[in-house]
Amino acid sequence: MRATIKITASLLLLLTASARAEVSDNDEDDVQKMEEGKPEAPPPKVEQPARRWSIEVGPSVWAASVATTIELGPIALRRNVSFAQIAQYLDGGMSGSLEARYGRFTTGGNFQFGRLATTKEIADGMGEVGGSLTTVLVEGAVGYTVVGGPEARISFEPRLGFRYNSMALEGEGTLAVGGTTLSASGAFQRSGTDYLAGARGRLKLHRRVAIVATGDTRIGGDSYATWSLAADVKVRATRWLAVSAGWRVLETQTTPMTIRRSGPQLVALFGF
Repeated sequence: MRATIKITASLLLLLTASARAEVSDNDEDDVQKMEEGKPEAPPPKVEQPARRWSIEVGPSVWAASVATTIELGPIALRRNVSFAQIAQYLDGGMSGSLEARYGRFTTGGNFQFGRLATTKEIADGMGEVGGSLTTVLVEGAVGYTVVGGPEARISFEPRLGFRYNSMALEGEGTLAVGGTTLSASGAFQRSGTDYLAGARGRLKLHRRVAIVATGDTRIGGDSYATWSLAADVKVRATRWLAVSAGWRVLETQTTPMTIRRSGPQLVALFGF
């Protein structure tokens, strides 16, 4: 009887151990299968540092006509000169624009230099008169975007800036009478700087197309008054090239003269 009990107990112990071993093997197989079927974790993303500065610079053309009014007491002398007439006497010139952005801060400016020159014969070869007009216009402004941003549909930024105007007129003439040559020359120069307050707004029509309106007015400086308005359509042709085309009006009053320039403007900006 005791031998039978011992044999039975031994069989039970062997069956229990075998079952445990089988369960353990199955669990290990299941864990291995789960680990093999589990997708690998993606590599950690390396965040690129944000590009804070955005700078664009390039040439510009402002085909402006000029309307001049000179008030001498009760008399007002007015003269309008088209850009086509100005181009006939253009002796040299250059112009360009700059725009930069750092977060919500923006800055930009324009530079224009032009020289007109002409010479005319008088009195059937007895003499000639000539002259030149040199103008320099430098503008700059700093703004802060209070509504929207670079990628927003609508953005608005107040701006503070300056405008420097310089005009130099030179003339000379010669006249030969009875074997004697008479000559005379003269020069006039005027320059001044004005400080401006203004704003710029932008309406984005497409991810590459936007309408931009800019305006400013004098808050102090050397002139009696000055203001400017411009409306442009800006097209982002590529990541590094933007083209802007529109119309601009600029008026400056310095006693006794008022000069208004108005006409189409084209700017090509290359970014880096």
